[in-house]
Amino acid sequence: MIHGSRKHVVGDGEAAAGAQRSLGPRTYGDGLPGATIMLRGACELRGEAGVRLLGMLPPLAVVPAGPRTQAALDLLAAEVARDEPGQDAVLHRLLDLVLVLASRAWRRRTR
Repeated sequence: MIHGSRKHVVGDGEAAAGAQRSLGPRTYGDGLPGATIMLRGACELRGEAGVRLLGMLPPLAVVPAGPRTQAALDLLAAEVARDEPGQDAVLHRLLDLVLVLASRAWRRRTR
């Protein structure tokens, strides 16, 4: 349910908690010029490909935004601010793109 400018999961129990965790990327910050905005997102990886990907990644990888990731991050931040039909689908696809770009950048740094 959308109430005001926030998304709320209706219901209680395990199903509602799972739905809340599955929500796509969100931002934190006030959006004023020069302000710091933090994007966060969560990916649910399934199957053998997900297991292999997690096995290749460290427990924590910090990948600063750069020329290869900035455009995707800008698109992601802009889409988070929208409240339009299909938003979740777009957010999940953009988050997939950011994950791939960040993984590539992290891999280049560790070679």
